[in-house]
Amino acid sequence: MRIIYFLLLLCPLWFACDNKTQVYEDEIPTDMQSQNEWSNADAGPSESIKSGIIHMNSSKPIHGSDIERIIYFDDYGAKRRVETTTLIEAAGQRITTTQITIDIEGFSYSYNPEKKTGYKTAINKNLNPTQLDFSKIDANTMQQFGIEKKGTEIIAGKVCTIYTINYDAMNFSGQYSVWNTITLREITRTADFGYEYVASKVEENVPIKPTYFEVPNEIDFQESSGVEIP
Repeated sequence: MRIIYFLLLLCPLWFACDNKTQVYEDEIPTDMQSQNEWSNADAGPSESIKSGIIHMNSSKPIHGSDIERIIYFDDYGAKRRVETTTLIEAAGQRITTTQITIDIEGFSYSYNPEKKTGYKTAINKNLNPTQLDFSKIDANTMQQFGIEKKGTEIIAGKVCTIYTINYDAMNFSGQYSVWNTITLREITRTADFGYEYVASKVEENVPIKPTYFEVPNEIDFQESSGVEIP
Protein backbone atom coordinates (compact mmCIF):
# COMPACT_ATOMS: atom_id res chain seq x y z
CA MET A 1 0.00 0.00 0.00
CA ARG A 2 2.93 2.33 0.68
CA ILE A 3 4.10 1.88 -2.94
CA ILE A 4 0.68 2.72 -4.39
CA TYR A 5 0.32 5.78 -2.17
CA PHE A 6 3.80 7.07 -3.02
CA LEU A 7 3.16 6.79 -6.76
CA LEU A 8 -0.12 8.63 -6.34
CA LEU A 9 1.82 11.46 -4.73
CA LEU A 10 4.15 11.64 -7.71
CA CYS A 11 1.46 11.17 -10.36
CA PRO A 12 -1.47 13.54 -9.69
CA LEU A 13 -4.28 13.67 -12.29
CA TRP A 14 -4.26 17.21 -12.56
CA PHE A 15 4.12 23.09 -18.31
CA ALA A 16 5.62 25.27 -22.09
CA CYS A 17 9.04 23.88 -22.96
CA ASP A 18 10.53 27.24 -23.96
CA ASN A 19 10.28 28.36 -20.32
CA LYS A 20 12.91 25.88 -19.07
CA THR A 21 16.67 25.89 -19.33
CA GLN A 22 18.76 23.13 -17.76
CA VAL A 23 21.95 24.22 -16.03
CA TYR A 24 24.39 22.84 -13.49
CA GLU A 25 24.79 24.28 -10.02
CA ASP A 26 28.13 25.94 -10.76
CA GLU A 27 26.62 27.60 -13.86
CA ILE A 28 23.87 29.47 -12.00
CA PRO A 29 24.67 33.19 -12.04
CA THR A 30 25.38 34.64 -8.60
CA ASP A 31 22.83 37.42 -9.10
CA MET A 32 20.13 34.86 -9.87
CA GLN A 33 20.99 32.94 -6.71
CA SER A 34 20.44 36.12 -4.73
CA GLN A 35 17.12 36.76 -6.47
CA ASN A 36 15.95 33.34 -5.28
CA GLU A 37 15.85 33.33 -1.51
CA TRP A 38 17.57 29.94 -1.22
CA SER A 39 20.83 28.59 -2.49
CA ASN A 40 19.18 25.20 -1.95
CA ALA A 41 16.31 25.19 -4.41
CA ASP A 42 14.36 22.41 -2.73
CA ALA A 43 14.53 23.78 0.80
CA GLY A 44 11.41 24.27 2.88
CA PRO A 45 8.85 27.00 2.22
CA SER A 46 10.16 30.53 2.72
CA GLU A 47 8.87 32.51 5.66
CA SER A 48 8.82 35.52 3.31
CA ILE A 49 6.59 33.82 0.70
CA LYS A 50 3.20 34.00 2.38
CA SER A 51 1.13 33.56 -0.77
CA GLY A 52 1.56 32.81 -4.42
CA ILE A 53 0.06 31.80 -7.75
CA ILE A 54 1.65 29.20 -10.03
CA HIS A 55 0.54 29.07 -13.69
CA MET A 56 1.11 25.74 -15.40
CA ASN A 57 0.37 24.13 -18.77
CA SER A 58 0.77 20.76 -20.44
CA SER A 59 3.70 21.00 -22.85
CA LYS A 60 1.85 18.89 -25.42
CA PRO A 61 -1.66 17.47 -25.72
CA ILE A 62 -2.41 14.70 -23.24
CA HIS A 63 -4.73 12.09 -24.75
CA GLY A 64 -5.92 14.78 -27.17
CA SER A 65 -6.44 17.32 -24.40
CA ASP A 66 -4.73 20.60 -23.50
CA ILE A 67 -4.56 21.13 -19.75
CA GLU A 68 -4.05 24.34 -17.79
CA ARG A 69 -3.55 24.43 -14.06
CA ILE A 70 -3.45 27.36 -11.64
CA ILE A 71 -2.25 26.80 -8.09
CA TYR A 72 -3.09 29.35 -5.39
CA PHE A 73 -1.62 29.19 -1.87
CA ASP A 74 -1.77 31.41 1.21
CA ASP A 75 -0.68 31.39 4.86
CA TYR A 76 2.67 29.85 3.81
CA GLY A 77 0.98 26.89 2.17
CA ALA A 78 -1.59 26.14 4.87
CA LYS A 79 -4.30 27.07 2.35
CA ARG A 80 -4.11 25.72 -1.20
CA ARG A 81 -6.39 25.75 -4.22
CA VAL A 82 -5.75 24.02 -7.57
CA GLU A 83 -7.86 24.80 -10.64
CA THR A 84 -7.39 22.35 -13.51
CA THR A 85 -8.99 23.20 -16.87
CA THR A 86 -9.05 20.57 -19.61
CA LEU A 87 -9.81 21.51 -23.24
CA ILE A 88 -10.76 18.73 -25.63
CA GLU A 89 -11.32 19.28 -29.35
CA ALA A 90 -13.25 16.49 -31.06
CA ALA A 91 -15.48 16.37 -34.14
CA GLY A 92 -15.19 20.13 -34.56
CA GLN A 93 -16.33 20.82 -31.00
CA ARG A 94 -14.45 22.32 -28.05
CA ILE A 95 -15.30 20.84 -24.68
CA THR A 96 -13.96 22.46 -21.51
CA THR A 97 -14.09 20.90 -18.06
CA THR A 98 -12.83 22.28 -14.75
CA GLN A 99 -11.76 20.46 -11.61
CA ILE A 100 -11.07 22.29 -8.33
CA THR A 101 -9.20 21.00 -5.31
CA ILE A 102 -9.07 22.93 -2.03
CA ASP A 103 -6.69 21.88 0.75
CA ILE A 104 -7.45 23.43 4.10
CA GLU A 105 -7.49 22.45 7.78
CA GLY A 106 -6.19 18.96 7.19
CA PHE A 107 -8.63 17.98 4.44
CA SER A 108 -8.60 17.98 0.63
CA TYR A 109 -11.86 18.79 -1.17
CA SER A 110 -12.05 17.90 -4.87
CA TYR A 111 -15.03 18.69 -7.09
CA ASN A 112 -16.33 19.74 -10.50
CA PRO A 113 -18.04 23.15 -10.06
CA GLU A 114 -20.65 22.22 -12.67
CA LYS A 115 -21.72 19.24 -10.64
CA LYS A 116 -22.99 18.99 -7.11
CA THR A 117 -20.78 16.17 -5.85
CA GLY A 118 -17.18 15.84 -4.80
CA TYR A 119 -14.76 14.05 -2.49
CA LYS A 120 -13.34 14.95 0.91
CA THR A 121 -10.08 13.25 1.90
CA ALA A 122 -7.96 13.58 5.03
CA ILE A 123 -4.44 14.81 4.23
CA ASN A 124 -1.69 12.71 5.74
CA LYS A 125 0.40 14.86 8.09
CA ASN A 126 3.68 13.36 6.92
CA LEU A 127 3.06 13.15 3.15
CA ASN A 128 0.82 15.79 1.66
CA PRO A 129 -0.71 14.33 -1.53
CA THR A 130 -0.72 17.72 -3.23
CA GLN A 131 2.83 18.86 -2.38
CA LEU A 132 5.57 16.30 -1.91
CA ASP A 133 8.80 17.53 -0.29
CA PHE A 134 11.58 15.50 -1.93
CA SER A 135 14.17 16.92 0.47
CA LYS A 136 12.52 15.06 3.37
CA ILE A 137 12.37 11.61 1.78
CA ASP A 138 14.54 9.15 3.70
CA ALA A 139 17.43 7.28 2.08
CA ASN A 140 15.67 3.90 2.12
CA THR A 141 12.68 5.26 0.21
CA MET A 142 15.00 7.02 -2.25
CA GLN A 143 16.72 3.70 -2.96
CA GLN A 144 13.49 1.68 -3.08
CA PHE A 145 11.91 3.88 -5.73
CA GLY A 146 15.07 4.73 -7.65
CA ILE A 147 14.95 8.43 -6.74
CA GLU A 148 18.03 10.52 -7.51
CA LYS A 149 18.92 14.20 -7.18
CA LYS A 150 20.36 15.39 -10.50
CA GLY A 151 21.48 18.97 -10.94
CA THR A 152 19.34 22.05 -11.33
CA GLU A 153 17.45 23.96 -14.01
CA ILE A 154 15.81 27.37 -14.28
CA ILE A 155 12.06 27.46 -14.86
CA ALA A 156 10.02 30.66 -14.93
CA GLY A 157 13.05 32.46 -13.46
CA LYS A 158 13.36 30.09 -10.48
CA VAL A 159 16.29 27.80 -9.72
CA CYS A 160 14.90 24.29 -9.31
CA THR A 161 16.45 21.07 -8.05
CA ILE A 162 15.87 18.13 -10.42
CA TYR A 163 14.77 14.77 -9.03
CA THR A 164 14.31 11.64 -11.13
CA ILE A 165 12.50 8.42 -10.29
CA ASN A 166 12.82 5.06 -12.04
CA TYR A 167 10.65 2.37 -10.50
CA ASP A 168 10.93 -0.66 -12.77
CA ALA A 169 8.56 -2.83 -10.72
CA MET A 170 5.62 -0.73 -11.93
CA ASN A 171 7.18 0.53 -15.18
CA PHE A 172 7.07 4.06 -13.78
CA SER A 173 9.54 6.88 -14.39
CA GLY A 174 9.46 10.60 -13.83
CA GLN A 175 11.42 13.84 -13.52
CA TYR A 176 10.46 16.64 -11.13
CA SER A 177 11.98 20.12 -10.89
CA VAL A 178 11.34 21.54 -7.44
CA TRP A 179 11.59 25.09 -6.12
CA ASN A 180 10.82 25.66 -2.42
CA THR A 181 8.87 22.35 -2.29
CA ILE A 182 6.82 23.45 -5.32
CA THR A 183 7.12 21.34 -8.48
CA LEU A 184 7.52 23.68 -11.47
CA ARG A 185 8.15 20.95 -14.02
CA GLU A 186 6.79 17.42 -14.04
CA ILE A 187 7.43 14.60 -16.49
CA THR A 188 5.71 11.28 -15.83
CA ARG A 189 5.77 8.09 -17.88
CA THR A 190 4.11 4.72 -17.37
CA ALA A 191 3.42 1.77 -19.63
CA ASP A 192 0.13 3.34 -20.73
CA PHE A 193 0.70 7.08 -20.87
CA GLY A 194 3.08 9.98 -20.42
CA TYR A 195 2.71 13.69 -19.80
CA GLU A 196 4.67 16.85 -19.03
CA TYR A 197 3.68 20.01 -17.18
CA VAL A 198 5.84 23.16 -17.02
CA ALA A 199 5.28 26.34 -15.04
CA SER A 200 5.06 29.46 -17.20
CA LYS A 201 4.68 32.06 -14.45
CA VAL A 202 5.23 32.30 -10.69
CA GLU A 203 3.69 35.14 -8.65
CA GLU A 204 4.96 35.65 -5.09
CA ASN A 205 3.27 37.42 -2.16
CA VAL A 206 0.23 38.48 -4.14
CA PRO A 207 -3.19 39.13 -2.56
CA ILE A 208 -5.58 36.22 -2.93
CA LYS A 209 -9.27 36.44 -2.16
CA PRO A 210 -10.17 34.52 1.01
CA THR A 211 -13.19 33.10 -0.81
CA TYR A 212 -10.82 31.06 -3.03
CA PHE A 213 -10.23 28.77 -0.07
CA GLU A 214 -13.84 28.45 1.04
CA VAL A 215 -15.41 25.03 0.59
CA PRO A 216 -18.75 25.46 -1.28
CA ASN A 217 -21.81 24.51 0.74
CA GLU A 218 -23.79 23.43 -2.32
CA ILE A 219 -21.44 20.52 -3.08
CA ASP A 220 -22.25 17.11 -1.61
CA PHE A 221 -18.84 15.77 -0.55
CA GLN A 222 -18.38 12.05 -0.04
CA GLU A 223 -15.88 10.97 2.59
CA SER A 224 -12.80 9.15 1.29
CA SER A 225 -10.44 7.46 3.73
CA GLY A 226 -7.47 7.55 1.34
CA VAL A 227 -4.52 5.21 1.82
CA GLU A 228 -2.71 4.78 5.10
CA ILE A 229 1.06 4.78 5.40
CA PRO A 230 2.34 1.81 7.47
